[in-house]
Amino acid sequence: MNDKMLDIIGLADEKYLHEAEGKPMMKQTGHRRKFSAKIVAVAAAAAVMTVTAGAVAVAKLSHKDSVEHYYNENMASDIEQKGYVVNQVTQNKHIKMTLENMLVDENYAYGVVTVEALDEVGEKAFLKEPVSYLLDENGKYIEKGYLSSMIGVVMNGDNYKLTKQAHMIKIYLRDPFGDNKVEKPQKAQIVFSKYFDNYNNRVTTESDIPKDEFEGLIFDIDLKPNMQTLRLESASGHKAVISGFMLDVQYDVKNDNTHFYDNVPNKLKLNYTDGKSRTLSSDYNWKQSDFTPEGGSANDYRFTFNEVLDLSKLESIEIAGETYKVK
Repeated sequence: MNDKMLDIIGLADEKYLHEAEGKPMMKQTGHRRKFSAKIVAVAAAAAVMTVTAGAVAVAKLSHKDSVEHYYNENMASDIEQKGYVVNQVTQNKHIKMTLENMLVDENYAYGVVTVEALDEVGEKAFLKEPVSYLLDENGKYIEKGYLSSMIGVVMNGDNYKLTKQAHMIKIYLRDPFGDNKVEKPQKAQIVFSKYFDNYNNRVTTESDIPKDEFEGLIFDIDLKPNMQTLRLESASGHKAVISGFMLDVQYDVKNDNTHFYDNVPNKLKLNYTDGKSRTLSSDYNWKQSDFTPEGGSANDYRFTFNEVLDLSKLESIEIAGETYKVK
């Protein structure tokens, strides 16, 4: 994907009605595919399921309403039933944060966070989005082009007293169309600090992060994929990469004179090895869509699914007039 990446929120403003102003949240080094300044970043942790004698206990989301700010109700239920709940809590005397879930494939890590203010300091802390840092297991800043930031939605309260919020954290792990042998961290930490204008101040270790009302707020995240990722290719040589929650696809633009958004495909057909198939649809009413456009360029796009797909029997997909077969 080239550097003309669309704003990740640009096609789905209704999804983020009270979103804070986008801004860079973490240093990044150059890589071919760039996220917008509003993209969120990090995510985490493995599936949580407890197997007992003949029964499976499914972990429940502690704040399902937070997850439904970023996914529809169907996807929120899938996250619970299919074992992607994390419920990792970090807090200090001002703020409590809960990492609700984690979806990780070979290229991306996405998770939803609930933020709860514990006092007046905490209520004011998120008037501006915090800075988020991605560190390795030893507390050293990761400088391999990964992007870490947050984006927030006010859930309860008003602009002067934010008592409970939903946030998304995301990590770009590697270019989905690049070398799939590129090494990526298996575990990492997300550490937060107060937003400041000169956010590019040098940070190399956790000790360099400013001490403020966010001090001590850290998520330990597992970046090992917890769902399958498949690579596909069409007869024309276009490529696609699909996982249980994400699709990246290259395709030809039929009419280059139309508005950029008009070139985004809105139908996706999934073909399976048992001869069955199903068609997914997408539109700007993201709550009703099967998959949602997230960002891209004129003929190279990224989508998220509104359910966790089972790819074990996937044979091919059809999108934008081409068939892409699993390699």
